[in-house]
Amino acid sequence: MPQSASESRGSAVFSAGGHQLPLGKRTYILGILNLTPDSFSDGGRFDHPDQAADRIKRLADAGADILDIGAESTRPGSLALSAKEETTRLLPVLETARRLFSGPISVDTYKPEVAEAALAAGVMTSNDDNAGVYVSNAGDNGYPLFQISGWGEFCMSKTMENILKSTSTVDDPRMPIWFGKTVNYVNGTSTTAYQGLANGLSATDVTAAGATNYSYVWGLYTNSEWSSGKDISNYKIAKRMKVMNYAEVCLLKAEAALRGFSGAGSISDDYETGIKASFASERSDVTDASLYSTANDETYITTGNVKWDSSASTETKLKQIITQKWLALYPNGIEAWAEFRRTGYPELTPVAVSLESSINPSNDEFIKKLRYIDDEINSNPNASNTSLNKNKGDGMDVRVWWDTERYK
Repeated sequence: MPQSASESRGSAVFSAGGHQLPLGKRTYILGILNLTPDSFSDGGRFDHPDQAADRIKRLADAGADILDIGAESTRPGSLALSAKEETTRLLPVLETARRLFSGPISVDTYKPEVAEAALAAGVMTSNDDNAGVYVSNAGDNGYPLFQISGWGEFCMSKTMENILKSTSTVDDPRMPIWFGKTVNYVNGTSTTAYQGLANGLSATDVTAAGATNYSYVWGLYTNSEWSSGKDISNYKIAKRMKVMNYAEVCLLKAEAALRGFSGAGSISDDYETGIKASFASERSDVTDASLYSTANDETYITTGNVKWDSSASTETKLKQIITQKWLALYPNGIEAWAEFRRTGYPELTPVAVSLESSINPSNDEFIKKLRYIDDEINSNPNASNTSLNKNKGDGMDVRVWWDTERYK
């Protein structure tokens, strides 16, 4: 019998703060609350707390699934607000919204101080609030990373191995959660349980390296049987794809506090809480808690280069925070790459061989941007504009506008 369209595609669920919104089932309604006197259509209608509360009730009764709150208008000619003014408008209504609206709530702002204040008000306070898109294993599809891992070409990178093994005095407790033991270790022919493969090897070098020498992406939270020497029969993994986790929020707050934003809390507390939240979040997907150990958690956090030293330089502290954020983002490689381009951390290992002539890995150089795809170039005349990206146009050695040039 042929599968239905929804079954053949698999099903996904957006989740945040305990809220579950199955995707593909129906169209969800986003209710917008403008706390502004000068927005396009409703300026001045809901800028008083009582009016805002009434609006929230009406949106909920009308069937809104998500509530988006904005306290500053961005229409042409609108009045710009200071962060203090925007926060003063937002916070009383945000508290009211949390009492009156049962669905997910988002805050629309571009100011870090306002986002910081919203976080301090308790927008995301634990792993229970983690947001993501749940991908089921219905039909032909599962979680994309593990779906394609059956090709046998996706393993731990050498950079990941170095960070997991060398940042503290003990191995990172997340390593067995994410990665499987090498075949040679399981078979008793090697003493190395977890090993990474250098990025950028040629196909010939990858083959020569030997597939049995490296750790693949079949850790305890996906295919725990792999590390027991059993073959994997199912690559269709039902799992939530990360969008925003509490661990990331804590580490964002740690960076904000490091950069001098008031109200972000204690840098060290945010930093250590973020690491612990990441441990807990990753382990929550392991069905058998006896498969992993928490014995080295405290040692990992309090020793080596993970240990927080209040007397260390600002740069050292930034490196610590972003390295842990980079780990907490796994396997969201796109956002992790953005963090590297924004901060220069963590310290990555250049590719072994670059097929891009403008990138020289022997000089510790990295790819800075993906080239625009052919469809973009063919359909968008601006894609070939040489004034883009600080007058450097397109190219993999061209930095995007927000790149901070903290790496080669």
